[in-house]
Amino acid sequence: MCPFLIILCVFVHGIILTSACGDHPVKYVISKIYDGEYTLTEIEQNVITSLDHAYSIKLTIPVKKLCKGLLNITHLTRYLYINEGLEDIEPGVFEKQMIIEGFFFGNNRLKTIRKGTFENLLELNEIDLTYNEISVIEPGAFNNLTNLRILHLSKNKLTTLNPDSIINTPRLVTLNMNTNFLGKLKPKMFSFLAKDKAVDLSFSQNFLTDIHYKTFEDFDIIKFNISMNKLRSIPDVIAKNRNLELVDLSWNQLRNLPGEFFELKKLKNVVVHGNPLDCITLSKLRKLGHELNMNILLDSFC
Repeated sequence: MCPFLIILCVFVHGIILTSACGDHPVKYVISKIYDGEYTLTEIEQNVITSLDHAYSIKLTIPVKKLCKGLLNITHLTRYLYINEGLEDIEPGVFEKQMIIEGFFFGNNRLKTIRKGTFENLLELNEIDLTYNEISVIEPGAFNNLTNLRILHLSKNKLTTLNPDSIINTPRLVTLNMNTNFLGKLKPKMFSFLAKDKAVDLSFSQNFLTDIHYKTFEDFDIIKFNISMNKLRSIPDVIAKNRNLELVDLSWNQLRNLPGEFFELKKLKNVVVHGNPLDCITLSKLRKLGHELNMNILLDSFC
């Protein structure tokens, strides 16, 4: 008999199904690299653990919820992969877990990242939440990730991003928010990014119509992708990033570019095709491409 209000039980043909974590075995594979040898160990048990010299843990059956007590990873493990069926992550589930490089939770059904979900993971380098259904990231969802460098939020349903959602990530230099529903990039929206390092930003395939002139004023941008949006202009501050090497502005509604853009000296790749650029701008771009010997992709209508 199931205790009331403690565990939700459903009886199906005499089988008890439960919503509580740890009630049913989880299947996963641990990969190891040791003394030049690569091995795989298949495990099935109620709690996910690790082994000496573990490289990664990958779940091989869907798990709907990660909740406290499901993980007991006490051996240093570089990566955790969950790529099917995940709908919810309970805040605190990663507390004291010895995963030191990255979480890869793409191709799941996550809708909300709750406060404290990714918190105090001081060694973690990368989080990949690509191909989910995330529309809400609560304030403090990512907190005190002092070594985090890469965050993938592409292919979700985000319409905006609260800067308080991501706190104390002083080394975060790569942010990918491609294929969401962003309409505007507002001031301080990305205040969590590294201030003293070159950053790589990607917002391709959104619905951007406006980038506020103060949004990126404090950053040293080295790569910038805002292709396939609805932008009619880009702020001067983007063109003032003297270390900018790669910029993709393709398939927007741009007719010209800021004058400062043509003074950039470190450009290596520029993509601007698919815009109704005027002939003067196209001429300047060709001249700049010749001077810098850079790769440039543009339309040749003039």
